[in-house]
Amino acid sequence: MKRFSLTLFFSLMILVIIGGFLFVNSDFNYNEEVVVDENANNQINLDQFDLSSDFEVITVNNKYLSNQENQDQIILLGKNNQESDIPYWKEMMIAVKKGSENTLIKKKLKDFNGYEPEITFADFTGDKKKDILIKTASGGSGGIYFHRILTLENDNLNIIFDKKNNKGIKVVGYFADDFKAKLKFENINKNVVLDISVNKDKYIKENIYNKKGDMIEVDLVRPYSYPFSSLKPIDYNQDGTYELKGIQKIVGAYGADHISEVESILTYKENSWNISNVSYKTYLKK
Repeated sequence: MKRFSLTLFFSLMILVIIGGFLFVNSDFNYNEEVVVDENANNQINLDQFDLSSDFEVITVNNKYLSNQENQDQIILLGKNNQESDIPYWKEMMIAVKKGSENTLIKKKLKDFNGYEPEITFADFTGDKKKDILIKTASGGSGGIYFHRILTLENDNLNIIFDKKNNKGIKVVGYFADDFKAKLKFENINKNVVLDISVNKDKYIKENIYNKKGDMIEVDLVRPYSYPFSSLKPIDYNQDGTYELKGIQKIVGAYGADHISEVESILTYKENSWNISNVSYKTYLKK
């Protein structure tokens, strides 16, 4: 009887663990499939957008934005510089063609450019309607992505996540003796001391530190944070309204000197983005 009870107990524990894993992966991670209507590109008349002739249609998606009865057509357009095999879009515009009224609403994306743009849809504002998240790769060695979020309200496309928001958590600081970096997280007014000894052999070789851990060039290196390298929708509170989970790199002596990462959760409340969680990584081994 004891053997049967133990077997039943362990079986239930395994089911609970598997169920919890599936729950976390299905509810906390946003994996909505974005269906792109490839055939629609050829059906769109570019004259209606009042753009120069070198603009092209990048993607076309059909989603319920304005209401739950008629799908709207979401069109991303861009101007390709035509100088590389991978298109670099130096100007972009988002447009929504409302299915219920056949009304065209458009918005030029100021200071927004890059490679391989992608669109995701989620409700960030809590109005039970999907908003538009656009990301594009900077193409630089830092792995930075640019992001914009637009919400459709009263036949207007309003940007609620812009260039300033994309900077994320601002981290500044300086290197100190004993292979330490002293960092300040300015958005939340927190100071931390980061152990960077995992890179000490490299720093000694590059004459930033000596073998005793004393700095040779005190003003040579100043750590700072990059804008987001990843920004994804996540229903953190399980209430149907999505937050943003962002990851940023912190670099030290130079751009390729990756000393830490910042992970943050951003929530949209009262027309602004609020930081609800921030954590950072300390490398013990690379």
